[in-house]
This record gives sequence, C-alpha cells and structure tokens, in this order.
Amino acid sequence: METRRALNSNGVQQLNHHHHSRKEEVLVRWKAPPLGWLTLNCDGATKGSTGPVGGGGLIRNTQGELVQDFNANFGICSSFKAEVKANLIGIQLAKELGIHHLIIQMDNQACIQMLSSEEYGGGECHHLLNQCRKLLSDNQWEVQLD
Repeated sequence: METRRALNSNGVQQLNHHHHSRKEEVLVRWKAPPLGWLTLNCDGATKGSTGPVGGGGLIRNTQGELVQDFNANFGICSSFKAEVKANLIGIQLAKELGIHHLIIQMDNQACIQMLSSEEYGGGECHHLLNQCRKLLSDNQWEVQLD
C-alpha cells in the first residue's frame, strides 16, 4: 500500500492510500494542546512492502511552534514496528527535554491501543511497547494519548 501526504489550503493533511484500484482519503488535523502542554506527533513508514523503513516526529507548543524534531532510519521491519520505534524515540526525547505535560497524537489507532493497554504483548514489538509503557507510566510527568 502506498501513502501520499499533502496539505490542503486549510492546513489539513490529506492521506491518500492506494491499494490496487481502491482509493481512500483520510483527513488528519493537528490539534493544539491546552496551555502548559506540548504535543508529540510521530509517524513511521515503509517504502513498499519490504523496503527500507524510517520514522520521525516533532514536538510542538500550544501555538504550533516547533520545539524539537527528529527522524531515523530503522532498516527493514514492519510499518507498525516503525510507528512504535518512532514513538519510543519521541517519548525518550520529550523525557530528556524535561517536558511535564505531553499529549501524544497519532494517526495509528492500533498503536495507541497497544500503548494504552498492558494486556497485549505486541508480538515483534513486545520489548519496544514495554519500553514505551514504562516511560509513559513515570509519575514525573502527565501524558495523554490521543
């Protein structure tokens, strides 16, 4: 499945998924965090079904201004694992920056559900998910998954 991203004139990100003859468009909009909070937006992607994988993300303030960004190459793995790896890097970065109130915004609902639940191990992502969960559960900060 190939994904193309573009911003329309309203700043809404449009994702066009191509899978054979079927085309699906999903609109994604950034939501500003409340005063005193920051957002972490992460994404992982693969080039083709077996190609190289990477991910990245950014942390923004209430005005949408960039606080910090990152990107990384992950070699060859699933796109879901790339999502989890990108989130782990983003969570670690937020922790290093001393952020006390963080909202993690993602377009991958399966990843949000796995990060929110202790019940599912995550198969190949078990270790990565547990690292994320451990960081998220630290009582030194408040984190919301969106």
